[in-house]
Amino acid sequence: VNLPGAVGFTVLYSALANRMAPQALFYTVLSTFLAFFGAFGWLIYPLVSAGLLHPVAFASKLAAALPAGFAAPIAVCQNWTYSLFYLLANMWGSVVVSLLFWGFANEVTTVSEAKKYYPLFGMFANVALVFSGQFVRYVSKLHTSLPAGVDGWGVALKLLMSAVVASGGVIMAAFRYLNVAVLKEADGSDGAPSPSGKLAPKKKKKPSMSIGESARHLASSAYIRSLATLVICYGMAINLVEVTWKSKLKQAFPDPSAYSAFMGSFSSATGVATLAMMLFGRFVFRKWGWGTAAMITPAVLLGTGVAFFALCLTGNTFAPLLSTVGLTPLMLAVFVGAAQNIVSKAAKYSL
Repeated sequence: VNLPGAVGFTVLYSALANRMAPQALFYTVLSTFLAFFGAFGWLIYPLVSAGLLHPVAFASKLAAALPAGFAAPIAVCQNWTYSLFYLLANMWGSVVVSLLFWGFANEVTTVSEAKKYYPLFGMFANVALVFSGQFVRYVSKLHTSLPAGVDGWGVALKLLMSAVVASGGVIMAAFRYLNVAVLKEADGSDGAPSPSGKLAPKKKKKPSMSIGESARHLASSAYIRSLATLVICYGMAINLVEVTWKSKLKQAFPDPSAYSAFMGSFSSATGVATLAMMLFGRFVFRKWGWGTAAMITPAVLLGTGVAFFALCLTGNTFAPLLSTVGLTPLMLAVFVGAAQNIVSKAAKYSL
Protein backbone atom coordinates (compact mmCIF):
# COMPACT_ATOMS: atom_id res chain seq x y z
CA VAL A 1 0.00 0.00 0.00
CA ASN A 2 2.94 2.36 0.51
CA LEU A 3 3.79 2.98 -3.16
CA PRO A 4 0.26 3.69 -4.48
CA GLY A 5 -0.46 5.67 -1.32
CA ALA A 6 2.66 7.80 -1.75
CA VAL A 7 1.87 8.43 -5.42
CA GLY A 8 -1.71 9.36 -4.61
CA PHE A 9 -0.64 11.71 -1.84
CA THR A 10 1.91 13.39 -4.13
CA VAL A 11 -0.76 14.08 -6.75
CA LEU A 12 -3.22 15.35 -4.13
CA TYR A 13 -0.61 17.50 -2.35
CA SER A 14 0.51 19.04 -5.64
CA ALA A 15 -3.09 19.95 -6.49
CA LEU A 16 -3.70 21.44 -3.03
CA ALA A 17 -0.41 23.37 -3.09
CA ASN A 18 -1.53 25.13 -6.28
CA ARG A 19 -4.85 26.14 -4.71
CA MET A 20 -4.15 26.83 -1.04
CA ALA A 21 -1.94 29.20 0.91
CA PRO A 22 1.07 27.56 2.62
CA GLN A 23 -0.36 27.99 6.12
CA ALA A 24 -3.75 26.57 5.14
CA LEU A 25 -2.04 23.63 3.42
CA PHE A 26 0.02 22.93 6.55
CA TYR A 27 -3.06 22.88 8.79
CA THR A 28 -5.08 20.81 6.30
CA VAL A 29 -2.50 18.07 5.89
CA LEU A 30 -1.58 17.85 9.56
CA SER A 31 -5.18 17.91 10.81
CA THR A 32 -6.11 15.11 8.39
CA PHE A 33 -3.44 12.85 9.87
CA LEU A 34 -4.40 13.76 13.43
CA ALA A 35 -8.12 13.26 12.81
CA PHE A 36 -7.55 9.77 11.48
CA PHE A 37 -5.17 8.72 14.27
CA GLY A 38 -7.55 10.03 16.93
CA ALA A 39 -10.51 8.31 15.28
CA PHE A 40 -8.58 5.06 14.93
CA GLY A 41 -7.84 4.78 18.64
CA TRP A 42 -11.24 5.85 19.95
CA LEU A 43 -13.69 4.79 17.23
CA ILE A 44 -12.31 2.60 14.44
CA TYR A 45 -10.41 0.02 16.50
CA PRO A 46 -13.30 -0.58 18.95
CA LEU A 47 -15.68 -1.07 15.99
CA VAL A 48 -13.25 -3.51 14.36
CA SER A 49 -12.93 -5.39 17.66
CA ALA A 50 -16.71 -5.67 17.70
CA GLY A 51 -16.64 -7.38 14.29
CA LEU A 52 -17.64 -4.36 12.24
CA LEU A 53 -16.08 -2.42 9.32
CA HIS A 54 -14.03 -5.29 7.83
CA PRO A 55 -15.75 -7.09 4.91
CA VAL A 56 -14.72 -10.59 5.97
CA ALA A 57 -17.48 -12.47 4.09
CA PHE A 58 -16.89 -10.55 0.86
CA ALA A 59 -13.12 -11.11 1.11
CA SER A 60 -13.70 -14.83 1.64
CA LYS A 61 -15.80 -14.99 -1.54
CA LEU A 62 -13.08 -13.18 -3.48
CA ALA A 63 -10.40 -15.52 -2.13
CA ALA A 64 -12.45 -18.52 -3.25
CA ALA A 65 -13.08 -17.11 -6.73
CA LEU A 66 -9.65 -15.64 -7.53
CA PRO A 67 -6.23 -17.31 -7.89
CA ALA A 68 -3.92 -17.63 -4.89
CA GLY A 69 -1.80 -14.76 -6.22
CA PHE A 70 -4.54 -12.33 -5.17
CA ALA A 71 -4.29 -13.32 -1.50
CA ALA A 72 -2.20 -10.28 -0.50
CA PRO A 73 -4.39 -7.55 -2.11
CA ILE A 74 -7.52 -9.30 -0.81
CA ALA A 75 -6.06 -9.26 2.72
CA VAL A 76 -5.24 -5.55 2.34
CA CYS A 77 -8.83 -4.81 1.30
CA GLN A 78 -10.32 -7.01 4.00
CA ASN A 79 -8.26 -5.29 6.73
CA TRP A 80 -8.60 -1.86 5.13
CA THR A 81 -8.57 0.03 8.45
CA TYR A 82 -5.25 -1.51 9.49
CA SER A 83 -3.88 -1.01 5.98
CA LEU A 84 -4.83 2.67 6.07
CA PHE A 85 -3.31 3.08 9.53
CA TYR A 86 -0.09 1.41 8.34
CA LEU A 87 0.04 3.68 5.30
CA LEU A 88 -0.51 6.93 7.22
CA ALA A 89 1.84 5.88 10.03
CA ASN A 90 4.59 5.24 7.47
CA MET A 91 3.84 8.50 5.68
CA TRP A 92 3.92 10.54 8.91
CA GLY A 93 7.71 10.81 8.92
CA SER A 94 7.93 11.67 5.23
CA VAL A 95 5.01 14.10 5.17
CA VAL A 96 4.95 15.82 8.56
CA VAL A 97 8.68 15.78 9.34
CA SER A 98 10.40 15.84 5.95
CA LEU A 99 7.83 17.80 3.94
CA LEU A 100 5.99 20.10 6.35
CA PHE A 101 8.62 20.77 9.01
CA TRP A 102 11.73 20.95 6.83
CA GLY A 103 9.80 22.80 4.12
CA PHE A 104 8.85 25.45 6.67
CA ALA A 105 12.38 25.49 8.13
CA ASN A 106 13.91 25.99 4.67
CA GLU A 107 11.46 28.80 3.96
CA VAL A 108 12.22 30.86 7.07
CA THR A 109 15.89 30.02 7.68
CA THR A 110 18.77 31.57 5.80
CA VAL A 111 21.77 29.53 4.66
CA SER A 112 24.01 31.00 7.35
CA GLU A 113 21.40 30.31 10.05
CA ALA A 114 20.88 26.75 8.77
CA LYS A 115 24.50 25.87 9.51
CA LYS A 116 23.93 26.79 13.13
CA TYR A 117 20.38 25.61 13.78
CA TYR A 118 19.83 22.52 11.60
CA PRO A 119 22.14 20.28 13.66
CA LEU A 120 20.20 21.38 16.76
CA PHE A 121 16.91 20.51 15.09
CA GLY A 122 18.22 17.03 14.34
CA MET A 123 19.52 16.61 17.89
CA PHE A 124 16.20 17.67 19.45
CA ALA A 125 14.33 15.28 17.14
CA ASN A 126 16.40 12.33 18.32
CA VAL A 127 16.11 13.32 21.99
CA ALA A 128 12.35 13.27 21.42
CA LEU A 129 12.69 9.82 19.83
CA VAL A 130 14.33 8.50 22.99
CA PHE A 131 11.57 9.79 25.28
CA SER A 132 8.72 8.83 22.95
CA GLY A 133 10.11 5.30 22.75
CA GLN A 134 10.05 5.03 26.52
CA PHE A 135 6.48 6.36 26.59
CA VAL A 136 5.41 3.70 24.08
CA ARG A 137 7.14 1.05 26.17
CA TYR A 138 5.44 2.26 29.36
CA VAL A 139 1.96 2.40 27.83
CA SER A 140 2.37 -1.00 26.20
CA LYS A 141 2.99 -2.60 29.59
CA LEU A 142 -0.08 -1.08 31.29
CA HIS A 143 -2.18 -4.14 30.37
CA THR A 144 -0.55 -6.04 33.25
CA SER A 145 -2.29 -3.74 35.77
CA LEU A 146 -5.73 -3.80 34.10
CA PRO A 147 -8.58 -5.99 35.39
CA ALA A 148 -9.47 -9.21 33.61
CA GLY A 149 -11.65 -8.84 30.55
CA VAL A 150 -10.33 -5.39 29.60
CA ASP A 151 -8.72 -5.09 26.17
CA GLY A 152 -5.24 -3.99 27.22
CA TRP A 153 -4.12 -3.22 23.69
CA GLY A 154 -7.26 -1.13 23.10
CA VAL A 155 -6.48 0.96 26.19
CA ALA A 156 -2.85 1.36 25.16
CA LEU A 157 -3.90 2.36 21.64
CA LYS A 158 -6.21 5.07 22.99
CA LEU A 159 -3.41 6.52 25.11
CA LEU A 160 -0.90 6.38 22.25
CA MET A 161 -3.25 8.01 19.73
CA SER A 162 -4.27 10.65 22.28
CA ALA A 163 -0.59 11.48 22.75
CA VAL A 164 -0.17 11.79 18.96
CA VAL A 165 -3.17 14.13 18.70
CA ALA A 166 -1.96 16.22 21.66
CA SER A 167 1.51 16.48 20.14
CA GLY A 168 -0.04 17.50 16.82
CA GLY A 169 -1.99 20.21 18.62
CA VAL A 170 1.26 21.55 20.07
CA ILE A 171 2.77 21.52 16.56
CA MET A 172 -0.13 23.56 15.15
CA ALA A 173 -0.04 26.00 18.06
CA ALA A 174 3.72 26.50 17.64
CA PHE A 175 3.30 26.94 13.88
CA ARG A 176 0.56 29.51 14.47
CA TYR A 177 2.70 31.40 16.99
CA LEU A 178 5.69 31.49 14.65
CA ASN A 179 3.61 32.84 11.78
CA VAL A 180 1.64 35.39 13.80
CA ALA A 181 4.03 36.57 16.50
CA VAL A 182 7.53 35.94 15.09
CA LEU A 183 7.50 35.99 11.29
CA LYS A 184 4.92 38.75 11.00
CA GLU A 185 7.09 40.99 13.17
CA ALA A 186 10.21 40.08 11.21
CA ASP A 187 8.54 40.36 7.81
CA GLY A 188 9.52 44.00 7.45
CA SER A 189 6.07 45.37 6.71
CA ASP A 190 6.78 48.01 9.33
CA GLY A 191 10.53 47.99 8.83
CA ALA A 192 11.12 45.75 11.81
CA PRO A 193 14.34 43.73 11.72
CA SER A 194 14.47 39.96 11.93
CA PRO A 195 15.97 38.27 15.02
CA SER A 196 19.36 38.26 13.26
CA GLY A 197 19.21 42.02 12.94
CA LYS A 198 18.61 42.12 9.17
CA LEU A 199 15.51 42.99 7.25
CA ALA A 200 13.80 39.85 6.01
CA PRO A 201 14.03 39.73 2.22
CA LYS A 202 10.81 39.60 0.25
CA LYS A 203 10.38 36.15 -1.23
CA LYS A 204 9.47 35.89 -4.86
CA LYS A 205 6.22 34.09 -5.52
CA LYS A 206 6.97 30.80 -7.24
CA PRO A 207 4.94 29.91 -10.32
CA SER A 208 2.36 27.17 -9.89
CA MET A 209 3.19 23.95 -11.71
CA SER A 210 1.16 20.81 -12.37
CA ILE A 211 2.45 17.42 -11.24
CA GLY A 212 3.57 16.64 -14.80
CA GLU A 213 5.36 19.97 -15.19
CA SER A 214 7.04 19.49 -11.81
CA ALA A 215 8.22 16.01 -12.80
CA ARG A 216 9.65 17.27 -16.10
CA HIS A 217 11.36 20.18 -14.36
CA LEU A 218 12.98 17.88 -11.79
CA ALA A 219 13.94 15.29 -14.42
CA SER A 220 15.81 17.95 -16.39
CA SER A 221 18.36 18.31 -13.56
CA ALA A 222 21.13 15.69 -13.43
CA TYR A 223 21.67 16.57 -9.76
CA ILE A 224 18.02 15.89 -8.87
CA ARG A 225 18.04 12.65 -10.88
CA SER A 226 21.07 11.45 -8.96
CA LEU A 227 19.45 12.33 -5.62
CA ALA A 228 16.26 10.53 -6.66
CA THR A 229 18.24 7.42 -7.61
CA LEU A 230 20.03 7.52 -4.27
CA VAL A 231 16.77 7.83 -2.30
CA ILE A 232 14.97 5.12 -4.31
CA CYS A 233 17.83 2.66 -3.93
CA TYR A 234 18.08 3.35 -0.20
CA GLY A 235 14.32 2.89 0.22
CA MET A 236 14.36 -0.42 -1.65
CA ALA A 237 17.34 -1.72 0.33
CA ILE A 238 16.04 -0.74 3.76
CA ASN A 239 12.56 -2.12 3.02
CA LEU A 240 13.95 -5.48 1.88
CA VAL A 241 15.63 -5.85 5.26
CA GLU A 242 12.96 -4.20 7.39
CA VAL A 243 10.02 -6.20 6.02
CA THR A 244 11.88 -9.47 6.61
CA TRP A 245 12.92 -8.36 10.09
CA LYS A 246 9.38 -7.35 11.07
CA SER A 247 8.06 -10.74 9.94
CA LYS A 248 10.56 -12.33 12.36
CA LEU A 249 9.57 -9.80 15.02
CA LYS A 250 5.90 -10.70 14.66
CA GLN A 251 6.74 -14.37 15.13
CA ALA A 252 8.75 -13.60 18.27
CA PHE A 253 6.16 -11.20 19.75
CA PRO A 254 2.66 -12.27 18.61
CA ASP A 255 1.01 -10.23 21.38
CA PRO A 256 0.43 -6.60 20.22
CA SER A 257 1.41 -5.13 23.60
CA ALA A 258 4.69 -7.07 23.70
CA TYR A 259 5.39 -6.09 20.08
CA SER A 260 4.71 -2.42 20.86
CA ALA A 261 6.90 -2.51 23.98
CA PHE A 262 9.80 -3.92 21.97
CA MET A 263 9.33 -1.24 19.29
CA GLY A 264 9.38 1.42 22.01
CA SER A 265 12.78 0.17 23.18
CA PHE A 266 13.86 0.01 19.55
CA SER A 267 12.89 3.67 18.99
CA SER A 268 14.79 4.81 22.07
CA ALA A 269 17.86 2.86 21.00
CA THR A 270 17.62 4.40 17.52
CA GLY A 271 17.53 7.88 19.06
CA VAL A 272 20.59 7.21 21.24
CA ALA A 273 22.52 5.68 18.34
CA THR A 274 21.65 8.59 16.06
CA LEU A 275 22.83 11.12 18.64
CA ALA A 276 26.12 9.26 18.93
CA MET A 277 26.42 9.02 15.14
CA MET A 278 25.78 12.77 14.81
CA LEU A 279 28.73 13.48 17.08
CA PHE A 280 30.85 10.99 15.14
CA GLY A 281 29.63 12.52 11.86
CA ARG A 282 31.07 15.93 12.77
CA PHE A 283 34.48 14.29 13.08
CA VAL A 284 34.04 12.45 9.75
CA PHE A 285 33.00 15.60 7.90
CA ARG A 286 35.89 17.57 9.34
CA LYS A 287 38.55 14.93 8.66
CA TRP A 288 37.45 13.20 5.42
CA GLY A 289 34.72 15.39 3.92
CA TRP A 290 31.23 14.81 2.57
CA GLY A 291 32.13 12.04 0.10
CA THR A 292 33.36 9.68 2.80
CA ALA A 293 30.43 10.53 5.06
CA ALA A 294 27.95 9.83 2.25
CA MET A 295 29.47 6.38 1.69
CA ILE A 296 29.03 5.31 5.32
CA THR A 297 25.25 4.77 5.10
CA PRO A 298 25.25 2.38 2.09
CA ALA A 299 28.32 0.58 3.45
CA VAL A 300 26.65 0.06 6.84
CA LEU A 301 23.40 -1.03 5.18
CA LEU A 302 25.22 -3.53 2.95
CA GLY A 303 27.35 -5.04 5.70
CA THR A 304 24.62 -5.38 8.31
CA GLY A 305 22.05 -6.48 5.72
CA VAL A 306 24.29 -9.31 4.51
CA ALA A 307 24.86 -10.43 8.11
CA PHE A 308 21.10 -10.41 8.83
CA PHE A 309 20.09 -12.38 5.74
CA ALA A 310 22.94 -14.85 6.27
CA LEU A 311 21.62 -15.48 9.76
CA CYS A 312 18.06 -15.92 8.48
CA LEU A 313 19.22 -18.49 5.93
CA THR A 314 21.59 -20.45 8.16
CA GLY A 315 20.27 -19.72 11.66
CA ASN A 316 19.07 -23.28 12.37
CA THR A 317 22.63 -24.48 11.91
CA PHE A 318 23.59 -22.72 15.13
CA ALA A 319 20.49 -23.79 17.10
CA PRO A 320 22.36 -26.24 19.41
CA LEU A 321 25.03 -23.66 20.18
CA LEU A 322 22.47 -20.90 20.77
CA SER A 323 20.46 -23.06 23.14
CA THR A 324 23.45 -23.15 25.50
CA VAL A 325 23.11 -19.39 26.04
CA GLY A 326 19.29 -19.38 26.16
CA LEU A 327 18.69 -18.10 22.64
CA THR A 328 16.81 -19.42 19.65
CA PRO A 329 17.60 -18.70 15.98
CA LEU A 330 14.41 -16.62 15.83
CA MET A 331 15.34 -14.37 18.74
CA LEU A 332 18.90 -13.98 17.47
CA ALA A 333 17.51 -12.92 14.07
CA VAL A 334 15.27 -10.38 15.87
CA PHE A 335 18.21 -8.90 17.82
CA VAL A 336 20.55 -8.82 14.81
CA GLY A 337 17.81 -7.29 12.66
CA ALA A 338 17.13 -4.68 15.32
CA ALA A 339 20.84 -3.81 15.47
CA GLN A 340 20.92 -3.62 11.67
CA ASN A 341 17.96 -1.24 11.57
CA ILE A 342 19.29 0.91 14.41
CA VAL A 343 22.75 1.33 12.91
CA SER A 344 21.55 1.90 9.33
CA LYS A 345 18.89 4.42 10.37
CA ALA A 346 21.33 6.20 12.67
CA ALA A 347 23.75 6.52 9.74
CA LYS A 348 20.96 7.76 7.47
CA TYR A 349 19.58 10.37 9.88
CA SER A 350 22.98 11.73 10.94
CA LEU A 351 25.03 11.55 7.73
